[in-house]
Amino acid sequence: SQRRQGALAAELRQNAVHIAVLDSALKLERAKFRADTVTVFRRVTSTVTRLDTLVQSDTLRLTDTVKVTVEVVREAVETLNACRATIRECGALRAREQARGDSLDARVKLLEKARPSIFSRCGLSVGYGATDKGFGPAVVAGCKIAP
Repeated sequence: SQRRQGALAAELRQNAVHIAVLDSALKLERAKFRADTVTVFRRVTSTVTRLDTLVQSDTLRLTDTVKVTVEVVREAVETLNACRATIRECGALRAREQARGDSLDARVKLLEKARPSIFSRCGLSVGYGATDKGFGPAVVAGCKIAP
């Protein structure tokens, strides 16, 4: 009889531990799948026109509440946060590329200003020196072909 009581007490303790484990698992699942309400807005615009003239226009704002699980809301929030982070990164990348493009445009303008014109390539020189007719005054006109 004492053996039987000891066995039943041990079984009772084991069942109590098992119940405690199941109770904590149940609390986790309830928190995970708890229902919450989300308000959804929708706009409906109805327009009636006759020969390019607005006759009547109505805009309705319909409000509805929907029950969703907390897990769905958590996933939606995580998705929105990931999208916002992507948009921020794309904006920063666009700003960097825009600044790089502006810098390159400025460099191209400076290089265009530094390019020699046709007048700097051609010239007229007057001097005194040896010519095909002897030694004397000479006028020389020339153009430089390569930079």
